[in-house]
Amino acid sequence: PHYREIVAFAREHRIDLVLVDSDGYTEGVVPLLEEAGINCLQAFEPRAGNDILRVRARHPHFVIWGGLDKYVMDQTDLQVIDQEIDRQVPALLAHSGYFPGIDHGLPPTSHYRSYLHFMLRLHELTRNPQGAFWQHL
Repeated sequence: PHYREIVAFAREHRIDLVLVDSDGYTEGVVPLLEEAGINCLQAFEPRAGNDILRVRARHPHFVIWGGLDKYVMDQTDLQVIDQEIDRQVPALLAHSGYFPGIDHGLPPTSHYRSYLHFMLRLHELTRNPQGAFWQHL
């Protein structure tokens, strides 16, 4: 009931995107969130069993925020990063309603060059080559 109140307030003030942040396996709560009027969830942790392509197929109008495995940046093999991104991001961007990114914060075990590669690849796919990460090359 509290989410419905928040959603009503948001709609009264012309706020279209109402986001909930959650940890763990969250696919199962998406229908309940939609029922309450929530239309976006962050972060869809892959290691908890979430699959953002499956979420998109089951909930075509729900906005997905994140969902990419942050632990790929523990790798120095850039192909692993490209595989994680290319397997999901182009299809989700083609549909719309997707904010590409990792699930929650970047772990301290990440490699800077891997993170930079990850972000540059996302900038390329989102057609935003002038994003802030280009300043750090």
